[in-house]
Amino acid sequence: MLRLLQIEWLKVRTYKPFWILLLINVIAFIGFMQIIAQIFFSVEISKSDEKGKLEVIRPFMEGPFLYPAIWATSAFFTSFLVPLCAILLILNVCNEWNTRMLRQQVIEGMSRSEFLLAKLLGLVVFTLLMSIFFVISTLLVGKGSFELSNVVFNFALLMFSQFSLAFLLGLWLKRSVIALAVFLAYMLIAEPLLVWFLKTNNLTQIVNFLPLEVSDRIILPPEIFQFFSPEEYKARKEAVPQQIIFTILELIVLWGITFGGFRKKDL
Repeated sequence: MLRLLQIEWLKVRTYKPFWILLLINVIAFIGFMQIIAQIFFSVEISKSDEKGKLEVIRPFMEGPFLYPAIWATSAFFTSFLVPLCAILLILNVCNEWNTRMLRQQVIEGMSRSEFLLAKLLGLVVFTLLMSIFFVISTLLVGKGSFELSNVVFNFALLMFSQFSLAFLLGLWLKRSVIALAVFLAYMLIAEPLLVWFLKTNNLTQIVNFLPLEVSDRIILPPEIFQFFSPEEYKARKEAVPQQIIFTILELIVLWGITFGGFRKKDL
């Protein structure tokens, strides 16, 4: 296992695009929450409001950044940056096709299963690394007494799930331009349209099993959103444990199919 990780390290150690994109991701993870926090805390409540209606807003504007609610707030907003990390992974795996590194490894004696296991371990390490930066970005904007939350695990699972989808897409399509186009088109257009269609036709239950939606639903919006639709927020909160199970099952199926199908893939 350690040998496989060392091989992955040697691949990216001198690959400059990887480190440039990684730096961009780290800056985005930390900087984005700083920007969101500044927007929230810069909201000024007018003291001249005679009826004091706006004062009601203040607790809701401050609450999302107090522990433990800050973890959900940070995970919700940071989840929008996960596709940026996924792009890095697509480019990285497609680079192995372009440089014929994958074929060379197989020729030199590495089995296809070992190659995929190395990639799987690399994804786990990358997920842990980005989880650390997620925690750091949250600590920088959190207010009040520190309190840990299981949202950290949920967010790590979401990242690993969507990283796996991006990686497997790059692995099968081989060309970075095509893989990126398919990934972005599905993420930004196809799945949102499919979600809308299913909800419009009262097929909401199917939405829970869509490739990206299944993991998106393990991260709840900040609690302030429950005041817009209390029943929907409550239902989604109660469904989180179920969505975690669905996400894990999706990962098992995806990687199982990949390990099985990659044995016959033309290199």
